[in-house]
Amino acid sequence: APEGIILPRATPADPAAGRVFVVLIDDLHFTATDTPLVRALLKKVASTLIHPGDMFAVFSTGPSSIEIPMTYDHSHLMSAISRVSGHGMGYRDIMDARDGAQGPQGLRYNAHVAFSTAYQLLGDLERVRDRRKAVVLISNGYDFDPFPQGRAGTDQVFGGRYGTPWTDPERGDRFLALGQQHNKFADADLSSELAALAGAANRVNAAVYAIDPRGLVTITSVSDQVDSTEMRTHIGKTTSSLKLLAEATGGIAVVNDNDFDGALKRIDAETSDYYILGYYLGDRDPNRRTRRVEVKVRRPGVDVRSRGWYRMKAPSGPPPPER
Repeated sequence: APEGIILPRATPADPAAGRVFVVLIDDLHFTATDTPLVRALLKKVASTLIHPGDMFAVFSTGPSSIEIPMTYDHSHLMSAISRVSGHGMGYRDIMDARDGAQGPQGLRYNAHVAFSTAYQLLGDLERVRDRRKAVVLISNGYDFDPFPQGRAGTDQVFGGRYGTPWTDPERGDRFLALGQQHNKFADADLSSELAALAGAANRVNAAVYAIDPRGLVTITSVSDQVDSTEMRTHIGKTTSSLKLLAEATGGIAVVNDNDFDGALKRIDAETSDYYILGYYLGDRDPNRRTRRVEVKVRRPGVDVRSRGWYRMKAPSGPPPPER
C-alpha cells in the first residue's frame, strides 16, 4: 500500500482454508476473582492458537454479554477480552443459597443457561462444511451437588458454625437426608446433560477443547469455610465434567495444569493438520440415533484419537409404524 494509506485487513483468498474456532467464555462458571486469570488465558489464545486465516466467533454465557459472530479480524477478540468478567457463584454463595427441587437453584440455572448457549452455537456450526471446527470452552467445570454437608451445616469442620442451625449431629443428619434426597440423582443428571451436549458437538463434527483457567487447583483455605474433604470432591467433579465433554468429542481437557502455553500449542498442532473422512451408513434405521465410530491407522507408532460416537437428529414427522 502507498505510504499514508491505511487499508482494511484482507480476508483469505481461499474461503475453505483455515480453521473455525468458537471461543465460549462460560462466565457463569468462574468467579470475579478468576477474571484476571481468564483474561490472561484469552490473550494467550489470541496469540498462540488463532492465526491469520482462521475464522472464529466469541460468545459468553452470562453478563459479560460478548457476542462476536464469525470473523477473521483479531481486533474483535482483543476488544472482547477487556469486557470479560466472572459472575459464577463462590463457595459461600453456594452453601448459603436456598435449595430448590433440584438442589442449589442458582447453580442449576447457571448450568442450564450455559448449556443452552452451547447448544445454540453448535447448531450454528452445523452450516459450516468441510472445515476443522473446534470449540474452546473456558470454564471452571460443573457440579450439580457441591458441598452437600456444608450446605446443611453438618460437615466435620464447620458444622454448627457461622449461624447454621444444625448444632445437633443426629438432628442435622436427619434434616440433611430429608432436605437433599431430591438431589441424589444430581451426578446422573449432570452426566446426562454433558452426554447430550457432546452428542450435539459430534453431530456437527466439532471437537471441544475445555480449559480450566484455575490451573492447578489447591484445597481451599480456612477463610472459605469449606471442609477440605468436600472441597476435594467438588474439584474432582468439576474437572471430570470438563474431561468427559472433551474426551467424548475427540478434544482434550486442560485441567490441573498451569502450562497453558504448552496446552495451547498442542491444541494448535492437533487442529492444524487433519483429514476429513466421510462415509455412508450401511444401516439407515432412523431409530438407531447413536452411532459408534472407530478409526484405525495401519502405520506403526501412531497415536490415534478421534471421537468415538455421534448422535443423529431425531427424525422429523410422525414416528414409523411398528413392525
